[in-house]
Amino acid sequence: MTLATQTFSERRPKYWTKEQYRRLEDIPRALGEPRFFLLRGEIIEMPPLNQPHVWALRKCTRWAVGTFEPTHVVREQAPIDVPGDSMPQPDLAIVSHEEDAKATHPSSALMVIEVSDSTLYEDRKLAPEYASANVATYWILDIKRRVLEVRTQIIDDPQSPTGKDYANLRTLTEEEVAETFDPSISVQLKELLP
Repeated sequence: MTLATQTFSERRPKYWTKEQYRRLEDIPRALGEPRFFLLRGEIIEMPPLNQPHVWALRKCTRWAVGTFEPTHVVREQAPIDVPGDSMPQPDLAIVSHEEDAKATHPSSALMVIEVSDSTLYEDRKLAPEYASANVATYWILDIKRRVLEVRTQIIDDPQSPTGKDYANLRTLTEEEVAETFDPSISVQLKELLP
């Protein structure tokens, strides 16, 4: 009798629902469990934060808080309950007070900012998720290339996994000015880079 062995490449990931994922949120992080988020039914482990990411996130947070609060709420590395079986945890999300006051996590945001140094591919994959949650402006701050990807104008897209995506994508250099969801508010990119 021979035992069948299953190689790693033959294993299939377990599909997770939002309800199962929400139960994981109760695991104490003090024990050193990895940071993770839910993307289309799969749990994605986030890499540890390196120093350039921390510096850029700190600069973005100070700018966002100084710019948008108290009329809006700036959430740092907290989940957004987008449609479907995804629950990303953007580095920053600017949300209304009504969204922030929900008993569960906000289901939408006015603007999301991801700081990317080693996660650019994954951050780009999140664009349809944010579009499906009506996030008007999605920024990816690419600190390695020192550019900002700005996505705006949500559209229906049958090719997208969520059926939504952004029509406009602009890549700005550090000398350029980036607009937010509010056209009267902008920032020069170099102010956000480490």
